[in-house]
Amino acid sequence: MMEMTKEDAELMLDVVSGVVGISIAEHQRPGVIQNLQAAASMAELTFSVPLAEFDPAPVFVPVEP
Repeated sequence: MMEMTKEDAELMLDVVSGVVGISIAEHQRPGVIQNLQAAASMAELTFSVPLAEFDPAPVFVPVEP
């Protein structure tokens, strides 16, 4: 994965806010863009950890009393 650039975050903000139907005040844009970049960094770190194979827990089946 690659780091989210400021331009990518600005584009994402413009597109998603339009689709969702919300407006972001001009003075709030820098903070929202910074948070989008931080979230992208956290996601990249999370997805970089390989998942180990595991056996799922057994399913609980209640027994009649």
